[in-house]
Amino acid sequence: MADLHYQVFPNKGEGQDMTRIEDFNEYPTIMRFYQELDIIRALQKMPLDYLRDNAGAFKNLIEALSYSHGENVGSIRRGNEEEFIHFSDWLDHTWEELGFENGDETSNIFRVTIDDVANEYPGWEEEARKRDMENSILMNALHELCSTHQILSEVTQSDVYKRGSEVTAEYLVAEIIVQLANHVSDKKDDVKTICEKLGSVVADLRTSVAELTRNSVSAALDMSGDNGLTLKKLLPPGLIRANQRPS
Repeated sequence: MADLHYQVFPNKGEGQDMTRIEDFNEYPTIMRFYQELDIIRALQKMPLDYLRDNAGAFKNLIEALSYSHGENVGSIRRGNEEEFIHFSDWLDHTWEELGFENGDETSNIFRVTIDDVANEYPGWEEEARKRDMENSILMNALHELCSTHQILSEVTQSDVYKRGSEVTAEYLVAEIIVQLANHVSDKKDDVKTICEKLGSVVADLRTSVAELTRNSVSAALDMSGDNGLTLKKLLPPGLIRANQRPS
């Protein structure tokens, strides 16, 4: 059976650079969607013997991942659902190889498709299409800001930036806000210009992308301490949550 497993689901083998289960210990309970992708891609490259030797930790990680994925079904799209379905198939084979019973109780969640979500929530697919369109508009604006303003050059080296469409815009916004806070004293004019450009884009958004962006801005400001408080004074209303705007 193990030979069949490797034929159907080949892996790169264990090596010094192999991602290990404990590498995901610090991931949050409800993960970012790209973090889920990190896990499923890494797991499928791990040798079966390694998973067998770490069966308890593997099972715990799958349980955490399945819970997170259930909370993240709104991020399922036609472009990514097949990858999760393939992972579910791999997981079924792996459960069998490891002798785990009732494995399908955790693997089935990864077979949920965008059609399943749309059937459960009528009109959801059209709403998702609108959100994706606005997310794309915002992402294009963010990439343009990063490519045209030197103080954002460090952002272009971040993992979030390099992932492109796998990451939704609010996460890249957070990276930018933190970087702006770092330069709010020595590059104030540049920071203000970037904030105004970003604010004008967000102000035109009409879906939940706008509120997610404002939430992300708020969290990034909190992370930035005193610099965040200084930066907040430069932000246009479009980047500040309604309940935090000056009266």
